[in-house]
Amino acid sequence: MNKEKNKAKTLEEEIKLLQKLLSSKISKANNDCCIILFRGVCGFSKDEIQQIISNNKLLNWNVLDIKKDHFKSIADLLKKIDKLYELSQKDPLTGLGNRKKLEETLELEIERSFTTKQPLCLCFLDIDDFKNIINNKGHDVGDNVLKDVAKILKACCRKTDMIFRYGGEELIILFPGTPLYQCEVMSNNIKDTIKNYVFIDNENNSFHVTCSIGIACYKGKKSIDYKELIKEANKALQRAKEKGKDMVVAGEIIDIDLKLEEDLKVKPEEKNLLFGKNL
Repeated sequence: MNKEKNKAKTLEEEIKLLQKLLSSKISKANNDCCIILFRGVCGFSKDEIQQIISNNKLLNWNVLDIKKDHFKSIADLLKKIDKLYELSQKDPLTGLGNRKKLEETLELEIERSFTTKQPLCLCFLDIDDFKNIINNKGHDVGDNVLKDVAKILKACCRKTDMIFRYGGEELIILFPGTPLYQCEVMSNNIKDTIKNYVFIDNENNSFHVTCSIGIACYKGKKSIDYKELIKEANKALQRAKEKGKDMVVAGEIIDIDLKLEEDLKVKPEEKNLLFGKNL
C-alpha cells in the first residue's frame, strides 16, 4: 500500500512540475487568448516530432522536450496507456486486429477509397467445418488452428493489407487499392495455402483444413456504410458454402447500380430508329 502511495505522490509531483513548465511555455506566446492541448508522446525524439509537425503542416504546434529521467512516473503511465490501447485493438488469441479495430479501420479505408477513387476489396474467410475440429480434437487444437491460419494470412498478405478476427472462426482481410480480379487471385492463393498446410493435433497426428472466402469490392463511386461491404462479402461467403466449400466467390461491386447500367444500354428499338431496321 505504501509503495502505491509513493507512486501516486511521485506522479502528482511530476504533474505539478510539468504544469509549471507548460505555463512558462504558454506565457511566452504573444496571443491574448489561446487554447492549449497537451498530448504526451513516447518513443520519439524532439527532431522526429518536429519532422512530423512539418510533414503534416501542424505549424501552430509547440514541442516541450521532457526527459523521461525527470518525469519517469509520467513516462511509465503513458507507456501503460499506449499498451492498454494497443491491447484493446487486438484479438488476444491470434494477435490480429479485433472487431472494434476492423470497424474503425474500415470506415477510414472506405473514406479513403471514396476520396481517391481507388478500389477496396474485403474478404470474408471462414474455416470450413471448424466445429467438427473442436468436437473431434478439442478446443485447444481449434485455438492452434486459428493461430496457424493467422500466421498463414500474415505470410500471404502484403504490408498494406489488414487482417482481423471478426469472431469465432471468421476472419476478414482488407485489400486497399486492389481491383477485384487481383483480389480473387490473392484469395485463391490464401485458400490453397491453408488447404496444403499440415496442422498437428495434441497426439501429433497431422490433418488438413479448408476454408471458404467471399469477396466484396468497393470502387469509391458513392458513399456507403461499412456494414454494406461486410454484408455483401458475407453473402458471397454463404454462396461459397452452398456450392460445396473450399472455394472463393466474388460478390457484386456494391457501388455500381446494375439497373442504371442496364438502363444506359441502347435498346433494340432505339438501334432500329437510329440505324435502320435491318440492324
